[in-house]
Amino acid sequence: YGYPNVLASYPFAMTTMPMWFAEGTAQYNDPSYRYDFWDSHRDMQLRTRALDGELLNLDNMEVFGKNSVGNESVYNHGFNLVKYISETYGVEALRDLTREQSRITRISFNTSCKKVLGISGYELHDNWVEHVTEFYTNATEVIRANQVVGEMIDSTGTANLYSKFSPDGKKLYFVSDRGNDYFSQRNLYVWDRAYVDNPDSVFDKDSDVDSEPELIAKRVTHGFDITRDGRWLVYSRITLQRNESNYSDLYLYDLEEEKEHRLTVSGRAWEPSFNPDNNKLVFVVNRDGTLDLATLDLPPQEEWTEMDKFQADDIVRLTDWNDGTRAYRPTFSPNGETILFAMSGDIGRDLMLMDVDGSNLRAAVAGDGDQRDGIWGPSGQIVYYASDETGIFNIYRHNLATGQTDLLTNTIGGAVSPELSPDAMTLIFSNWHSDGYKLHRLDRPIQLNKRTAKYGRDYLAALPDPVFDDTDVKILDSDYYKPMFEQVFFVPRIAWDYGTFKPGVYVFS
Repeated sequence: YGYPNVLASYPFAMTTMPMWFAEGTAQYNDPSYRYDFWDSHRDMQLRTRALDGELLNLDNMEVFGKNSVGNESVYNHGFNLVKYISETYGVEALRDLTREQSRITRISFNTSCKKVLGISGYELHDNWVEHVTEFYTNATEVIRANQVVGEMIDSTGTANLYSKFSPDGKKLYFVSDRGNDYFSQRNLYVWDRAYVDNPDSVFDKDSDVDSEPELIAKRVTHGFDITRDGRWLVYSRITLQRNESNYSDLYLYDLEEEKEHRLTVSGRAWEPSFNPDNNKLVFVVNRDGTLDLATLDLPPQEEWTEMDKFQADDIVRLTDWNDGTRAYRPTFSPNGETILFAMSGDIGRDLMLMDVDGSNLRAAVAGDGDQRDGIWGPSGQIVYYASDETGIFNIYRHNLATGQTDLLTNTIGGAVSPELSPDAMTLIFSNWHSDGYKLHRLDRPIQLNKRTAKYGRDYLAALPDPVFDDTDVKILDSDYYKPMFEQVFFVPRIAWDYGTFKPGVYVFS
């Protein structure tokens, strides 16, 4: 405006550390610490991007402003690139890069790379891309020749999880962020079985199958369940309350009346599941850094529309852990006498069993890796679950009586959250692609040869032996305290505006 007279400002950046290096260094541990490590989840995201040719370029690694998959990729790319720098140039290179970038005259990380590593940041990135692409191509050679992932049902969304068949098998409920940008923006949907069994039928001009699922409830982000008669859903959701804390509470949803009923108040409850008689719920409660198991007795089903909300005191805790132990996705056995759930301590999760009164805790499937998302087969003797025992999550079937474990999927991505149709003939699971979790359908799953799932490294052998004990925490003495204001800060400001020199200062505390 007003050409040739112009007003221009030239910002001088004082914070110039690229996001990939800042977050990568934050996650990377000195090899002697062995606290955090390059795990199967991080590996899954980088692996699929590398094999699909979708690794972020260096400019995109320096900023966020993406969807959940893209933002998480900045973290994972950064962690792996920092790991690559340490292994290629020595761990001291991370210190030297940080010091070089801290110089007041340094406004480009590219220059710091040239000073410390002898190559530009772009050359470093190119070398790293070549390295990881070659590694993952070679490491997945056997798997890619023997993939068993069934058919992808739908490609929309980045977080399609927690699928659940209706008791008659005619509908499939699931949680998805479709239409949104972030994993946390998930809602509860349902598809007709006709679409699930044949997604391509929507392209038939004479077909009346709808590919767009029906929205049931908003802001449902975790696992849920359905009653034996197929009328009621139970799920958890964080309840937004003005001027109060926001807690996760349980809700019932009447599918016939299409009406929601709040079940708990300030329950801190997640991932509910009905028992076979629909008169008891088991779920997870969040308290003091742990995720405990709890139950809630329900009145007869005909009274559900009129019953009062349960308070936190009505919840019966089955566990009372105080060491950071966490439980996930509990579910009743077909006879209602046993609860299957995943439990985490230090590294990974194990599948555990517990009697309905909270007694007789024992392992169902345990190991050095991560066993999660357990569900029961119809007989109550078989459990289906996801495990990363090869370094890649796949779906497995375990016989509790014989101890036999069968591999059912073989993916280069990551298969989690299994669901079995009522006739046990169809397996639904969430499979990770380079752009997120998609629902897959596998008909008549059979036992696979585990040698065909061989990944190019011994993942379990590479897991670090911790040199820490999180249960041995020094309890400090408590004392009274009061808020303290920071010191007063002065930030000078110099401007040249309309031919006038305008010095100034910002003062804040």
